[in-house]
Amino acid sequence: MMLQVNRGILTVLDDRQMASWDAFVGAHDAGSVYHTSAWRSVVKKAYGHEPLYFALMDEMGSIIAGLPVFLVRSSLTGTRLSTLPCAQSCDPLVGEEQHYHDLKQGILEFMSRRGIQNWEMKTTKAFTFEKGDTAVSHDDYVNHVLRIDRSVNDLFSNLHKSSIQRAIRKANRYGLVLRRCDSPQGVPPFYKLYAQMRRKEGLLPQPRKFFDALWEHLAPGNMIDILYAEYQGRLLSTILLLKYKDTVIYEYGATEEGANAFSPSPFLLWEAIRHAAGEGRRTFGFGRSASTEDGLIQFKVPQQNLWLIFGSGSLPSV
Repeated sequence: MMLQVNRGILTVLDDRQMASWDAFVGAHDAGSVYHTSAWRSVVKKAYGHEPLYFALMDEMGSIIAGLPVFLVRSSLTGTRLSTLPCAQSCDPLVGEEQHYHDLKQGILEFMSRRGIQNWEMKTTKAFTFEKGDTAVSHDDYVNHVLRIDRSVNDLFSNLHKSSIQRAIRKANRYGLVLRRCDSPQGVPPFYKLYAQMRRKEGLLPQPRKFFDALWEHLAPGNMIDILYAEYQGRLLSTILLLKYKDTVIYEYGATEEGANAFSPSPFLLWEAIRHAAGEGRRTFGFGRSASTEDGLIQFKVPQQNLWLIFGSGSLPSV
């Protein structure tokens, strides 16, 4: 599909154009791991959804705006467009408001041609260009983010002494061992603990093939870490992190029932933060909470303040 719009030509990118797309994502301030072609490959392989990466091209053939979308077919919810399945958010990558409206015009025309009624777009509050009457807001989320652009010694000295520093020292006294996944064979131990925790809470886990695809497509670009906390060879806790540019996101985690006495979760999170800071990352994300989940927000925001206190300023929650 190619469509002449106000500021250029709108097209759906194919596999051969993904290198140019990734360069565009990397250079864009709002570009995230979820925008990359690697995430495209993950979703396509794990769920079979059709990727439709819409891009606005200038007269020289360079990408100036874009939005990754997937065609999702469901017997329960029907056919819809989604940006992006399994992603926490996916702002359109635009520099001007007109670029967004050009993208939107083309996507709506595509939907009309295909007979698609619904388009789900996951944006953050930083994206302010959607003002049309075709949009209906449903779920509102809060993202929990910590700044970590300081020395490791400063980071640790500013952790809450009784709640976090004590827990980390306790884990070290027990002799907890940090292990890092370095091959596809490291995914099953993570998944076993993750699936057990989800089922215990009465929630369906993501399928195993999703995590296999995450490792397959993100590990070559150093965009994923899976960390384990072990005690005498026994797996106590595990976390999965996504990494892109100056950001690390805590995406999934699980702890064995009854293992909290060893403080494996604070141990893992501190090791993740310490390593991210050592790599020169700027922010560490603790994930998101629906604005209706008052209990979860009340839990996470104090956790931010327990983890890092930056002088008299409050920690960002955007």
